[in-house]
Amino acid sequence: MIIGVTGPIGAGKTTIADLLKEKGFEKTSLSDSLRDELNRRDVAINRDNLRNTGDELREEFGKGVLAEKALEKIGNSDDNWVIESVRLPQEAQAIQEKGIMIGVTAPDKVRFERTAIRKRDQEEASMDFDAFVKKDLHDRGVGIDEALEICDYLLDNDGTLDDLKARLEEILEKLKK
Repeated sequence: MIIGVTGPIGAGKTTIADLLKEKGFEKTSLSDSLRDELNRRDVAINRDNLRNTGDELREEFGKGVLAEKALEKIGNSDDNWVIESVRLPQEAQAIQEKGIMIGVTAPDKVRFERTAIRKRDQEEASMDFDAFVKKDLHDRGVGIDEALEICDYLLDNDGTLDDLKARLEEILEKLKK
């Protein structure tokens, strides 16, 4: 089974991927291909370089290229896989050819609070709500909203971690049938 995960910043994509990993799924990210490429080029790994390299690869090879690379990595594995950091509808579509897509959403204030707590990088650590909204609008303009629209399942992650686990478990039960 292959499950792709998409959603806006702070919605819970990584949390879902981690929960699936706890259930025995192997985990990869579309950003892994970008990190590999930056390492190959001997370029620093940071948000700007990841974004610019992603744009360059999409321009050269098409907008689904990162998903295609992740699927190549998975190959014909007998393992269950979760792919996170899906941002574009073309990436979601590529994953849907071999698996399913789960979209995760949450209210803006909840997502902002999560990013303020996790402080994944310097940009997140210094972000106020206005900067968060600006970044979120940029990301959504790139294609996250369109990717969410074509997902097989949508999870509203507006509650507790236990709520999210229960909602994810419901999806997994449906997939088993």
